[in-house]
Amino acid sequence: FDSVCLKKPHGIKSDDNFYFIVDTFNHRLLRYEKKNKKFSGWVGKKLNGAISETWNLKKEKTESSRELGSFDIPIDIQLYDKHLYVSDHAGRIIKINKDTGKSLEWFGEISKDKIGWFKEDKDFSSDGMNGLSLPYGFRIFNNNIYTSDRNTNTIKIFYGVID
Repeated sequence: FDSVCLKKPHGIKSDDNFYFIVDTFNHRLLRYEKKNKKFSGWVGKKLNGAISETWNLKKEKTESSRELGSFDIPIDIQLYDKHLYVSDHAGRIIKINKDTGKSLEWFGEISKDKIGWFKEDKDFSSDGMNGLSLPYGFRIFNNNIYTSDRNTNTIKIFYGVID
């Protein structure tokens, strides 16, 4: 892989053409060409506050955020159908179009009685007992999300949430 400075990379997935790498402490998702391992872009929040809504080829610094299109210490990644799903420390799983890099929505809990997919940029607080608190590892299978939640010491299954 060419020289993009990684900080604690954690998860990696690939399709036929690309590797997708969670760059945890740089708060971004990287894409590399599979054929030659050449850097092919990143998504996340730039230091100037702008959200990268497509695969950005400029090697810029990024920052943590809870806005849609950004990450707060991303942890794990899954590839399911035509989308990437990335979990982060904000207690959410973000759905990303793998071809464009655009974040579409996020799954999580914004209150004890409101769990699901959201598109709004909203700061939320939750104990994670019903939804997600720290979804450290997760898998998607048969339209379900299976996750281990590190803060609540639980395994959770969300049935039929992937369409």
